[in-house]
Amino acid sequence: MIDSEYEKFVSEMSGMFKPQKETTRVIIGESPYPDGKNLTKFPGYPYNEVAFLRSAVAVGPTNRTVKIIWNLLFNNNGDKVRGFLKEIKDPGATSTREEYLAKYLADEQGMYLVNAFADIKCHNISKDLKILSRSSRNVTYLVVGKNAASAIRFFSQNKILYIIHPSARGKSYSLVNEQWRDFNHKGNGIYDASTNVIKEFRL
Repeated sequence: MIDSEYEKFVSEMSGMFKPQKETTRVIIGESPYPDGKNLTKFPGYPYNEVAFLRSAVAVGPTNRTVKIIWNLLFNNNGDKVRGFLKEIKDPGATSTREEYLAKYLADEQGMYLVNAFADIKCHNISKDLKILSRSSRNVTYLVVGKNAASAIRFFSQNKILYIIHPSARGKSYSLVNEQWRDFNHKGNGIYDASTNVIKEFRL
């Protein structure tokens, strides 16, 4: 990562989003992308893998999931964020430059993205979640999907919000639209109201 390029990116992002360093927020996803293109092991990040962010451009259903996540974080500013990343001149970076975004979220927003499981079948708890469980207090979590929810029982001392996984289909599809597209879910005893999710996790 090139310091001058990162500083430029932070400056551009700070023109749209107010820094929030007072609290720590963690979004817990279920598992790595099926194509294995999550960001992994880049210098300065405290976890081995970054949930939801990618080292290569997404296609197909994965691209839909990426857009949905960005919609939560950045609202209508996602294209501008993508433009800032494309401007980064770093021959050693991934094609998406999203390691710059992950560092920005951690440094300037106190936000980390962690997967609960190390495998796409959600059988093995990730090392990152184990690290998180030992070190985190006074953290606000957004738990994405029922599989991730099954892995965080030991986080009871923290504030936890729940949201359906954006790839859910069938009878759950209307809930996906409520919670990830329209953000008008009222809360149903399982998933939290969209107003609470946006208040905590939208930049």
